[in-house]
Amino acid sequence: MSIHFRLPEYECKNCKTTFIAYSKGVKCPKCKQPEESEGECYDFVSTQVSTMLYHKEKYGRFFPNGWYIGSYCEQVQSDIFKIFDYLEQNPKIGLDEFLNQEMVDSDGNEFEKEEYIHDLFIAIDNELRSRKRTKKEDDFKESKEKLNIEKQDKLIDRIKKSFISFINKIK
Repeated sequence: MSIHFRLPEYECKNCKTTFIAYSKGVKCPKCKQPEESEGECYDFVSTQVSTMLYHKEKYGRFFPNGWYIGSYCEQVQSDIFKIFDYLEQNPKIGLDEFLNQEMVDSDGNEFEKEEYIHDLFIAIDNELRSRKRTKKEDDFKESKEKLNIEKQDKLIDRIKKSFISFINKIK
């Protein structure tokens, strides 16, 4: 099972370009006018990262076993999954390096380096790193708590044994 979410597609009021308004005031990739979506898609980054982490835990990668593309949002999600999987498989390539490399399609057409795409991926990467860091901290706290409980249990056992030994000596 994969997790899909669909957010409204934002259409630029100026040039009619469709894009995801993932944060307040994000600029249209085409005409650079700020969005005016009133929050329709602001939770895209956090929702995308939650989906990625779920897939990673379930499948061992961000791109799930089956993925149906029925909307613009799902197409963008699919591309994000694939790129972050690629970056994990190629740890020597950082996100900035990947985003700044020359992009050429199968017909040899070069893509412009888009500020919109760069900023979206940086926002996702930052959220992903933050969640991983938080999870590591939570895992550390949990293991520390387990260790403390084990130490307390051992201490209680030692106290019980000492007490029993003391009682037996008194008898």
